[in-house]
Amino acid sequence: MVGVKRLVPALLVVSMAFAPSVAATAGGGSVVTIAGSVRVPRSLAQASGGSPVVELLVEPSWEVQRAAELAGAPVSMSSVARQQATPSFALPLDLDALDARFVNPEGYVNVLVTARLGDRVTSWGTTVWPSDRGSVLPVPALDMAKAVVPPGGAGNRALSVEPQVAPCGQILWLDYNGPYDTKIMDVMNHRDISSTATYAAGGSTATTLGFLTGGSGSWGVGGTMTVGSGSSGGFIAHPTNARIHALWMYRERAVQCYGTQNVPYNYYGRGSTPSITHVKFYNCGGGYGPGDTYFHEYNSNQTYTAGLTVYGISLSSKAGYSSTARLEFTFRVRGKVCGNSATLGEQSPRVEARPV
Repeated sequence: MVGVKRLVPALLVVSMAFAPSVAATAGGGSVVTIAGSVRVPRSLAQASGGSPVVELLVEPSWEVQRAAELAGAPVSMSSVARQQATPSFALPLDLDALDARFVNPEGYVNVLVTARLGDRVTSWGTTVWPSDRGSVLPVPALDMAKAVVPPGGAGNRALSVEPQVAPCGQILWLDYNGPYDTKIMDVMNHRDISSTATYAAGGSTATTLGFLTGGSGSWGVGGTMTVGSGSSGGFIAHPTNARIHALWMYRERAVQCYGTQNVPYNYYGRGSTPSITHVKFYNCGGGYGPGDTYFHEYNSNQTYTAGLTVYGISLSSKAGYSSTARLEFTFRVRGKVCGNSATLGEQSPRVEARPV
């Protein structure tokens, strides 16, 4: 575990060069509805005398954020929807109306749902994919009992021109922490069926990981986000009955007026490869003969609810097959591939290969 301190101060003059805007056009079937509710303790509701205001923010792509940091320019999240919670809410996100700078190369968009009551804010992050078009995407209930006063306080949502005051939504990067051993995929195979497990090599490192919110002394799970570091890294392994791990660095950041987070920042390298028990599944495809090769290109890998531990808190991990993680089995004997899903068979999130 290493820790590297690196601070980016707020700029005296707010530059809009890396503050992406959201287009105003509408788009019917391209709308994803982020739905949920807000829980407000009775004592807090009585003290505030009002209802929480929920807001949907979209985050610039990782390429835009890295370019802004290298240039020493500010970069901000942008608000696309806002309403009062009653206590439920339904916030629309039109994917076709987003500026391209919000969309990552794999097509996903990271969003942050926030609830504000007085000067306190709580939030939850998630990833919206192109396949979510036209659907309702539920998020867990936002609990105002866990709300904190964010950096910048409640904030004036108008762009500030005062010296050393960042506008709401601006991202200020803080300390690095990690690297953390992160579960990527399970490889379950017989010794006569060799495996090739690929992570990122020549492809994307886009991986969906949990992140923290709250700040020192009050960290808690803040949702998930998908991050990638380009196609220059990665590895190939040939394990038998093992779990593949990758190492990921995290980094703290302040999102002005919305909260402090500790988020996955960059792929660091190959992690550990511990042995696992070969679990047999019974949703199988046809047989494979000697010399045959099976490959997994279904784009939804297994989600590990306890994929890694950051600051003593368990977070989830999930690497999609195809663009990020690929699994192959090469048969030296007759065999079959079976999966954990009755409807997906050998294209299930979890698969195993064994002789017949």
